[in-house]
Amino acid sequence: MNDPILRYSLMVITGAFLGVIFFGGLWMTIQAMPRSKHPALLFFGSLLTRSAILLGGIWFFAAGDAMSIIACLLGFIGVRLVATHSLTIHDTGRHERTSGKTQSS
Repeated sequence: MNDPILRYSLMVITGAFLGVIFFGGLWMTIQAMPRSKHPALLFFGSLLTRSAILLGGIWFFAAGDAMSIIACLLGFIGVRLVATHSLTIHDTGRHERTSGKTQSS
């Protein structure tokens, strides 16, 4: 690919896609842990799998180009920021509803 803007844009999108896989897998793991007989094994197995997919994906798509790696990481960090922000808003709303019920009781 000769156009660097297109290449780095695709690397940001790739990093975001890898972030969705990573954090989506984390979400699914957390949801499955209460039903698991071995939650620690589930968590660490998931961590290793998600990390291998993330690092392998970055290695494969960036092909050793430092700027492509940085672009992938920017996409990944963007997904992380969106995920933590949306969970913070969701958790804050739940806390306000719960604390409101507690105060009126």
